[in-house]
Amino acid sequence: MFVWHLNRTGQNLKFGITVGNAGTTSYSIHNIRSSVQVVTNFINHGICAASALVGDSLDALSPVDSSIPAGGVGVVREWSVPAPVPPSTAESLVGGIIEFTVSNTAPGVSLNYRVRTSLALGTTANLRLNQTPVVPYISSSDGTHHVALGISQTSRQVPITLPVQDGDILVFRTVTLRLAIPQRTIS
Repeated sequence: MFVWHLNRTGQNLKFGITVGNAGTTSYSIHNIRSSVQVVTNFINHGICAASALVGDSLDALSPVDSSIPAGGVGVVREWSVPAPVPPSTAESLVGGIIEFTVSNTAPGVSLNYRVRTSLALGTTANLRLNQTPVVPYISSSDGTHHVALGISQTSRQVPITLPVQDGDILVFRTVTLRLAIPQRTIS
């Protein structure tokens, strides 16, 4: 997945990637590789993230939640994105590339899940509480699915949800991106 969220709210934020398990067995999150960081130097970080992807040198990380119960939501990773501290006006950005694998703990059982990016005002929010059905569930008959660059195995049309500030409230709008890039296969 490619994530890139600029904090212009004037408030501290919590950003994370979650997996909602709509299956009947528990799922595991593993094989996390990432270049996602909170930065104020956007251009240098973008170059670094692209180099890490192309050079196959993303950082290996552990998930926040390694197991997701049936019907539950697990956090893959989460970050605090600070507001500028005066006199600085430098805006914080959380961005980069993250790849991970979602597997069913019951071998051979199909997967049924949603991957979300969640954004909350403040840094103490529980991102597991966001179950908004903004994208269809991803189903896999072999019990394993690797998430890479946010592109599904069967489509290059990617629905994403964008936060838009409306006063003190973050309103989420869903749009569909039509990608014209080749799919990268991870082994």
